[in-house]
Amino acid sequence: MLEVQIGTIRNQFLTYQQSFDYALAVEDFQDVQGITFNPENGDLYLLDAGGPHIVRIAPTTDGVISQESLTDAEQIDILTIPFFDQFELQGLAYNPETNQFYVYSVNNGFVYAVNWNGSIVSSLDLSEMQITNFSGMAFAPSSDMTDSSTQMNLFIADSGTTTEDSEVTEFSLTEPVLLDEAINANLTATLVQIIDGSVWSPPNPDSSGLEYLIAENQLMISDSEVEEMTIYEGVNVFEPNNTGTLEDTCDTTYFSVEPSGAAANPDNGSRF
Repeated sequence: MLEVQIGTIRNQFLTYQQSFDYALAVEDFQDVQGITFNPENGDLYLLDAGGPHIVRIAPTTDGVISQESLTDAEQIDILTIPFFDQFELQGLAYNPETNQFYVYSVNNGFVYAVNWNGSIVSSLDLSEMQITNFSGMAFAPSSDMTDSSTQMNLFIADSGTTTEDSEVTEFSLTEPVLLDEAINANLTATLVQIIDGSVWSPPNPDSSGLEYLIAENQLMISDSEVEEMTIYEGVNVFEPNNTGTLEDTCDTTYFSVEPSGAAANPDNGSRF
């Protein structure tokens, strides 16, 4: 896991800060498939699909995630989610409004909301959306100007199968439906917009990580394959606003060739 700092100049290089060996934090860490931050307290969350479980890593007293965080047992919590033992999970998003985690199941195309007890509290059926290559998801303010400024929507990145069908889709969620027994009811979702990153200049054909940047009020999307293509223009991280207009770009290839996940620390602006 790498931490990087970013400035404000378009097409800049990211500045490498430090790397972490998260294997020190959790025994038998098997298959990291998601990363996200808690914008309120700076906690870092990792989805280990091989567990399956969600790992919380608390920052040090100065608000920084460091190797010290990974070696201090008091700063590590493990949330076991045994229901998903037979599921192929990808992506992790944290909803600060509900204090719940969201994970995506490749098996059935559902997004599940999980509470801190490891129980499923609601589910969202996206099977009809025909997501071909799920790449990441994050909560960010709604792009609908008629919505409340505090409304958070779920943004999902799909890298598709070609350079033309990579897109980010925004979903508006209704109040979560609490379930007595796991998944007997579904959330209702409304399609708000689809963002096609392949038409940007420079293009984003293979979205592989997604995060919301609070300070900039923008999304951050990493691309793990673009540097292998003839359309590569020296950038592999893209920052559009939540209506799809590309605002900023940067590059990680001199220290990380294929960035496959994305998260940001709201306290200091560091990207992971």
